[in-house]
Amino acid sequence: MNKVFPSCFICLTLHLFSFAQSASKVDKEYVFRTAALVQKKVTLSPKTHLQYNFPNLEKIEVIDARSDSSCIGFKTRSSEKKNDQIKFTLGLKNEFEKFFNLVGRFNLDAKAYSVTLVVRDFWLNQFEVDADEKDKTLDNRIGSYEASKTTLRATFDIFLRKDNEYFVGYRFDTIATAFLDMKEFTDEYLPPVVQSSLAKLESIDPDTHIANKRKFTRDQLEEYYLRRWDKPILKGSEFQRGVYKNFSEFLNNRPTITQFVVKKDKLTDIIYITDDGGQSRAVRDVWGYCDGKNFFIKSGENYFMLVKVQNGFYFLGSKELLNTQDEYHHYDNGMDFPTYSAPYLKNRLVPMRVDMEKGTAY
Repeated sequence: MNKVFPSCFICLTLHLFSFAQSASKVDKEYVFRTAALVQKKVTLSPKTHLQYNFPNLEKIEVIDARSDSSCIGFKTRSSEKKNDQIKFTLGLKNEFEKFFNLVGRFNLDAKAYSVTLVVRDFWLNQFEVDADEKDKTLDNRIGSYEASKTTLRATFDIFLRKDNEYFVGYRFDTIATAFLDMKEFTDEYLPPVVQSSLAKLESIDPDTHIANKRKFTRDQLEEYYLRRWDKPILKGSEFQRGVYKNFSEFLNNRPTITQFVVKKDKLTDIIYITDDGGQSRAVRDVWGYCDGKNFFIKSGENYFMLVKVQNGFYFLGSKELLNTQDEYHHYDNGMDFPTYSAPYLKNRLVPMRVDMEKGTAY
């Protein structure tokens, strides 16, 4: 039986991606040119009759405050050129608001209070897993191991609103994973995970909860979330060439290592710098680098080119090394004679994104 493992964390205060394919060999349009992507749309529909009662709340409003609102994830296919982009049929805001209206009983006469749910992050990613992966689960329907794994990462900030004043409610933060393909995951597992974000809300008495709490105006709330993208790397058009020791240097467009050389081997990329004694040495504990025009992030033992979409960055990154062979076909008198190359290691490249608040990639 497939299982999904969500983990939730509550926050009650508001704190104001033949050989290895290196960055130079990856065409960013494989994944990130919208016209070339296969668009897959999904719908968020309740799978149970469980409803939450909110006698003191009029409605739930949703604000999409993600770094990139153009899609909700990627479905990895067999080739780097054939990844699918996942979207909600109605868009995230409308899909969520419709879903919450179906799973919650609200009091339309409760004009005093409503809820504003801010989506900080919501990302789905499916990739294929190897036949010998040890932690896979058996699909009893067909008697074989699942070949796909889908993960959801979501972070919601929930606020109570009274008139035009906003009060911090709590944070819903979850990671849910299952050995299922994207369609099965969004049909069976996604609805209950999203629905569970409302569980704590049902137990909150608005009058008691807001007592002695700091209040915010709508403008202050929106300004807080917009300020997350007020970074030099997102606003400028001229970028300093150099190596970023950490994510902060990347965000501020201020690499501290400016003299460097990148050397690419079959399976690794290495940055060399010249030390004070004039000796060249390799540096590995870095976040990435800029060649003056493009950005590259370190993932595994390689550097991959970052592609900016809205206020987010994506890349085709390496999840693992695969032991693979190339297959060739020779036809003689209508018969197919396949031959194979010698085995070699190759990076498996999948779409990944950068968490623009933490600097991690997934």
